[in-house]
Amino acid sequence: MVKENLSPRQLFKQCYGDSHNFMTPNIIKYGKKGHFYYELSKGRGISFNYNEKEKMLYGVTILTQPQPGVPNKEHRLSTVFRDQENCIEYVKWLKDNTLVVFRNKDNDDVELREVFLKEKEVRDLKTNNIVHATVYKYDQGLEAKTKANVNHTFKAKSEDEAQEKAIDHFTRQYSSPQITDIHVKVDIVKEI
Repeated sequence: MVKENLSPRQLFKQCYGDSHNFMTPNIIKYGKKGHFYYELSKGRGISFNYNEKEKMLYGVTILTQPQPGVPNKEHRLSTVFRDQENCIEYVKWLKDNTLVVFRNKDNDDVELREVFLKEKEVRDLKTNNIVHATVYKYDQGLEAKTKANVNHTFKAKSEDEAQEKAIDHFTRQYSSPQITDIHVKVDIVKEI
């Protein structure tokens, strides 16, 4: 009799028994995202240098369940990364791109891990933004309100992020015991 409500851990146990991946034998967790069941694990691969953190590998093994209680190994979807965060993002990406994944999972010409990494690179891309701003402040030494027109270039994913960085940067730049009431007004943010 097939057991229908298996946990991710039970599905992996049913599929792989007590065997572990020799590259990443240390299980971190089991989970489910959308149609995908995953095992997140880590290990040192075939490296014998146990002192270097960068030699750590993080694996994500994927199963689907086409019928209740019947796991299916998804070798083409399983992969390895150098950091745990990429594994977690990859599983989320699989869930968010289920149609693309299932259309291409048997197509040897499409390496889904590479598609994920290219999309991630675009998402993480930061551009240079020049920010022109006016800094209003009270100078206790002069006993007067003053202002300064300033500009600086910031790497950011968006104009909003560049603006936040500029406000923080200019506030810190003008902070001193003699300067109070600092207010930064961003005039222009332009990608360069």
